[in-house]
Amino acid sequence: MRVFSVIAMMAFLPIAPAAAASSVTWPQGWELRQSPVPTSNSGEKFDGSNQLAVKVDKQGQMLAVLNLIVLTIKEGDKPTLESQTASLANTMRAGYAEKGMTSLCQQPEDTTLGGFPARQMRCSVLKDKTDVLEQLLIVTIGRHTVQALSLTTSPASFETYEPDFVATRDSLRID
Repeated sequence: MRVFSVIAMMAFLPIAPAAAASSVTWPQGWELRQSPVPTSNSGEKFDGSNQLAVKVDKQGQMLAVLNLIVLTIKEGDKPTLESQTASLANTMRAGYAEKGMTSLCQQPEDTTLGGFPARQMRCSVLKDKTDVLEQLLIVTIGRHTVQALSLTTSPASFETYEPDFVATRDSLRID
């Protein structure tokens, strides 16, 4: 099953431009790719990084995507986990709606990411009332950055790739 890009759902987080550094160990057997850094609804470009690790089958079809977006907080801004998680969920819903899909997300739960407090939620993405994707999303705010890590895959493959997500999550070191 082809996995839909998760980039669009994080493309409009209300955070600031500037390069940010994170250290992460990607799982073996995944193709690493750089993606464009998201822009705001108004077209403002953010400096930062948008890294993807993609699991593909022998035919080159995407099976799963791990995505790490790192954006630096604008000077003077004081984002909250609640606002960033809500922004992420709204952006995700809008991105899937543009593709004729809907997303149903569990209530965000408290967790940690890279040693920082974080919010995590799991979402089911539906097309024609059929569950086509499962997504696990975590958002955290470091000292200088907002970071979002996600896993997107088919419902049947979620348990297969969840250990890779957990290993990636556990390896992440944030500013």
